[in-house]
Amino acid sequence: MDQITPPQTSSSVSLSRYDRVSASEWRLVVAWLCAGALLRVLFLCLSDNAGGDAGAHVSAAAAWLSHPSAKFVFGTYPPGHFWLIGLVSLVVHNVLWAGRLLSLVCGIASLYVVWRIARLCYGPSCALLSLAIFTLYSLHIGYSTTSSAEVPYLFFLLAGTYLFLSSLQARSNQIRRLFLSGLLFSISESIRFEAWVFCAAIAVTAGFAWMVSLRRQGVEVVPFGGWVLAAGLWPAFMMAYCRHFFGDPMYLVHQNRLRVLESLKTVSVAHQFAVMPLAILASVSAPAVLAGLAGEFSSLSLFSAETFVLAGATLLFAAVEGYEIATGGLLALARYTITLGTMLCIMSGAGLEWAIEKWMAQHAALLRRGFVALAGLNCLLLACASFYSNPLANELASVSPRLRYPRHIAEVATYLRRHMKPEDRVVFDDYKVESNIVSDASGLPILLGDRAYLASRKNEISVAEYIAKEHPRFLVYSDQGTLRQSLDLGHGCLGAQRIDGIVFRCAYSGQVYRVYELIFP
Repeated sequence: MDQITPPQTSSSVSLSRYDRVSASEWRLVVAWLCAGALLRVLFLCLSDNAGGDAGAHVSAAAAWLSHPSAKFVFGTYPPGHFWLIGLVSLVVHNVLWAGRLLSLVCGIASLYVVWRIARLCYGPSCALLSLAIFTLYSLHIGYSTTSSAEVPYLFFLLAGTYLFLSSLQARSNQIRRLFLSGLLFSISESIRFEAWVFCAAIAVTAGFAWMVSLRRQGVEVVPFGGWVLAAGLWPAFMMAYCRHFFGDPMYLVHQNRLRVLESLKTVSVAHQFAVMPLAILASVSAPAVLAGLAGEFSSLSLFSAETFVLAGATLLFAAVEGYEIATGGLLALARYTITLGTMLCIMSGAGLEWAIEKWMAQHAALLRRGFVALAGLNCLLLACASFYSNPLANELASVSPRLRYPRHIAEVATYLRRHMKPEDRVVFDDYKVESNIVSDASGLPILLGDRAYLASRKNEISVAEYIAKEHPRFLVYSDQGTLRQSLDLGHGCLGAQRIDGIVFRCAYSGQVYRVYELIFP
C-alpha cells in the first residue's frame, strides 16, 4: 500500500479528485475487490440464511409472487426489497436464492462504491486503506450472504451518496448527477427506513455547507432543489398512500414502533445502550473504529464540502439512532449498525493517515500494513468463533462473517430434519417472534400452506383448532412461549401427557424448546 502517493491536504485533494487512477492503484484496487468478492461468495456457501428478517422477507416475497399484484405494504415492511427479490427471481427461479444473490451482488458492488466515496473525499492512499477495511468488515460480509434487506439498502444509499458528493465538485452534468442521486436515495428509502434518516441528514449538512462554503464557490441552489424532489419521491408517495388507506401518513413507522415496544419488555436498558457500540467495535475492529472516529473528527475540522457533508450526515444519523434507542423507538441489534459501521470504514483510511502524518510519519508503511492485518485477524477470529458454541461465540455470532442459526434453534432444527417426514405437520411456539426462523431452519418449504402452524403469525384459527383439524405430528414448545397460555405442558420433559384425548410425548428437550410427538386416538 505504500506504493500509493500519500494523502494530500484537503485543499490539494479537491484539485485532483478527477485525475486518472494510475495503473499501480488500479492493480491494488482490483486485488481488494476480488478478495472482497471471494470472501462474500465463500461465506455465502458456509452461512445459513439466518440474518435478521431474512426468512420473513423470503416467505413474504414468495407469497406475493405466487399471486403477484401491485402491493405497497408487506406487514410492517416497505416494499422495495420484495420488489427487487421479485425482479431477481425472474432470472433465478428460486425465491430464497433470489434474495440471497441480490444481497451478494449488492454487497460486492458496494466495495467499489465505498472506494469511490473514500477516494473522492480523501484521496487515493486513504481510499485504498478504507477499501481494505470495508473488504474485511465482518458484518457486511455476513449480511451479503442472506436474504435480509440490509445490504441492498446500503448499496443504493452509498451509490446515492457518491453521486451527491461528486456533484459538489462537478462543473458539468451536476443536475443529472443530483437527480440520479435522489432516485437512488428513493430506492434505498423504499427498502429501509434508515435511508429516510440518512437522506434528511445529508440535506441538513449540505444546506449548511451551501450557506458557509458552496455558495461562495458559485454552486447554484436550484440543482439541490431537484435532488430534494427526487430523494423525497418515495417518502412523499408512501406517506400519501398510508394516509389514504390507513388514515396515518406514518402508519408503517408507528406500527414498527409498537413492535419494538413489545420486544423491549424483555430487554434491559443497559443492554440497549451497549449492543450497538460493541457490535461496531467487534465487526469493524477496534483500531479501524478509532481511525474512523479520527477521520470523522478531521473531516469536520478541515472544512471541505464533501468531507463535511459525509461526516456531518454520519454524526446526525448516529444522533437520531441514539435518540430512538433512548426513547424506545429502536431495538438495538447488531445489524442496525451496518450504516454507521460502513461510514467509519470509509473514514478510517483518512483517520489513520491523519494520525500517521501527525505523530508517526517515520513508520507509515508498517502502520498501514499492521492496520489492515489487524482488521483481517479480527475477521478471521470471528469466522473461527462461528464454528463453536459457547457463551462468547454465541454473543459474537450476530457480527460474524459466517451467519448461523442460534444454538437453541439449530438443535431443534437438527432433530426435526432427522425425524420429520415430508407429509408431517408441525406446530411452532412463539418465543421472541422466531417461529418462522425455526421453521426455515427445520427445512420446511417457504410457502407453508397447512403444513405448519406458526404461533408468532396472525392465524385465522387457534392452535387447538389447528391440532384438531390437521393432526400435526410434532409440536415445538417453549416454557417462555405464548402457547403456554392455552396449552400448559408443564416444565421440563415429563414424558407422555394426555390432553383432550391426544397423547403429547416429549421426544426432545433443548435449551429453549422441547419437541413433542403427538399421538391421536
